[in-house]
Amino acid sequence: MIDLILRIAKWYRSFYLSGSPSPLITHLVLTNICNYNCSFCYLNPDEEKYTLPIEKFEELMKELKVLGTYYLYLSGGEPLLVKDIGRYLSLARASIPYLHIVTNGSLLDQAMASLLNRCGVNEISLSLDAMEKTHNLYRGNEQAFSSVITAIENLRRFAPNIKITCTTVIAPWNIEEQVSLSELCKSLRVEQRYQAIQEYPMVIQKQGGKSFLSQEFVDKLNKFIEGLPRGNVDHYLRLQREYFSSLIGGSTLKHPIFHGPCFLPYFYVNITGLGDVSPCYGVKSRLYPETGYVDPPKEFNIFKNSLREIFQDKFYRKMVYELRECLECKRYFASCYIRPRLSFPLGNWMRYRLKVPY
Repeated sequence: MIDLILRIAKWYRSFYLSGSPSPLITHLVLTNICNYNCSFCYLNPDEEKYTLPIEKFEELMKELKVLGTYYLYLSGGEPLLVKDIGRYLSLARASIPYLHIVTNGSLLDQAMASLLNRCGVNEISLSLDAMEKTHNLYRGNEQAFSSVITAIENLRRFAPNIKITCTTVIAPWNIEEQVSLSELCKSLRVEQRYQAIQEYPMVIQKQGGKSFLSQEFVDKLNKFIEGLPRGNVDHYLRLQREYFSSLIGGSTLKHPIFHGPCFLPYFYVNITGLGDVSPCYGVKSRLYPETGYVDPPKEFNIFKNSLREIFQDKFYRKMVYELRECLECKRYFASCYIRPRLSFPLGNWMRYRLKVPY
């Protein structure tokens, strides 16, 4: 906790004295190689396959430590497919206080669970969207559901210090199963963390060029949320009602999170295995094809410049400043960007959670 407070204080000092971005939170897309074929994945399946080399990864971890990163979020693709993943994780934990991995669970056998435990991983998020038949169908693998259940069992036994969460994408094709899935997660004693389906251009393309969203889906989502226990105060989940209603019927978005200003790019950064650096989908990039509010004024890549040099670059700082007025979150409402905004900077916690009850 003291380490977190010190890093937050460092961020405030950097922000108010120089207006410079500083990555308290770093999301690293370690690889785009995957063993599943999820129908709603935003990654371009035709893009060249990549994995960040271990040498560059080690260099990046040391930089992130100096820059003040507290929370490192590793995703893919499937990060556990990476060769020598244990070495990557050990290097990360040597520099970063909190290490979080997102995985489909397919490779999380007893040996992998033990490895993750030895490496000091803090949290594992397992993708679990629906009950068995539906989950397997939309994840493109007949063992997807059973793999998650086995992964939970292995983590409980061989990695008892690792926090386990199940990440659930809320979508039209699984909304009717959410009550059953919620009961299952409770029986497994794992926290369930919800995401909203994001129909990025790449996802629409995979869906045959059409959206699956409808008023019927929104009505079912409302019913599900209203049926949650009174103590459930997941603001992001509850905001999905307003978000999807706007997409379907054009209703006005009232919550202030949709209207800015946005300070996420000052404390959050995306880095891909190709070395591309960007704050979020507000910037046009290879990570999110055909999205974006701002055209990057130049290429920002850790294979060409250090991360510190990128953050100090006048063009990067100008881009971050322009993103204050970005409204891309009205189009896309990704959990990885909205949840941090609901809590940080600390004034947002007051503004979005206390003054605007949901």
